[in-house]
Amino acid sequence: MSEERLLSLGYEIQHIQGVKVILRPLVLIPGGSFLLGSNPATDLESLSDERPQHQIMVQEFFLAKYPVTVAEYQCAVDAGAVSVPEPQVFAYAPGETGPGFHQPTILTWEEQQAHPDFPVRALKNWVEAYRYTQWLAALTGQSWRLPTEAEWERAAKGTDTRRYPWGNAWDPERVQSRWGQRGIWGGGPIGTHPGGASPYGIEDLAGNVSEWTSSLYRAYPYDPWDGREDPHMPEEYVVSRGGSWLSGPSEMRTTARDDEGNWVNGGFRLACSLVGDHIGWSL
Repeated sequence: MSEERLLSLGYEIQHIQGVKVILRPLVLIPGGSFLLGSNPATDLESLSDERPQHQIMVQEFFLAKYPVTVAEYQCAVDAGAVSVPEPQVFAYAPGETGPGFHQPTILTWEEQQAHPDFPVRALKNWVEAYRYTQWLAALTGQSWRLPTEAEWERAAKGTDTRRYPWGNAWDPERVQSRWGQRGIWGGGPIGTHPGGASPYGIEDLAGNVSEWTSSLYRAYPYDPWDGREDPHMPEEYVVSRGGSWLSGPSEMRTTARDDEGNWVNGGFRLACSLVGDHIGWSL
């Protein structure tokens, strides 16, 4: 089983109150100010929703080194805390062939379970990701949550304005992508592209699965107190970041934003506050 691989990557398997839980390795992201968004003068692929580029401050926090895996999500499914991902149509563009392009056109939960070290995907909506964080927080007594999009971007690019987690130049060998390496249903195991790590050592921030944040898709400037960190309804779109295996290089930039709802390539990553309660999030 690939759970053994998770252990080799620093994961821990515990039983808390008789419930199996898999705890992931964390990285401390330092607090401080940085430039959020992109500048069209230095990034020719800058889009209007990434502007204006502006200085913001974030507090230090922990971020999971990898996105939530199938094995981790399975624990919450077994505990009755979240729903089983629904079968999703998985289609390729006409003419796409090669390794990894002969899998079924329907991605089922049973097929995901066969690859426990892959990022979980195809959740019903972002609320399932939220429910996972609440289940884990209640079970462990720790403040697990989704990262804000400002925190996500800080973790992806540090204090400079790099276009990708590893630097400014696109490199298909640093991501799980249709532009480079492809795996089952286009995705692949976590941690197989350490060359694509961010300045803080966070992996898989570009490609593989797009990651939901806790932030509603709203215009910049980013203001965490303007309601964007307080989504209430499943129909509301939260920002996803990082692009997926199906995305192009522009969509994998550290500043790229997406407002997709439920789709086969969506996953999530966990954050954890150091002290106190985090803003927003009440359902």
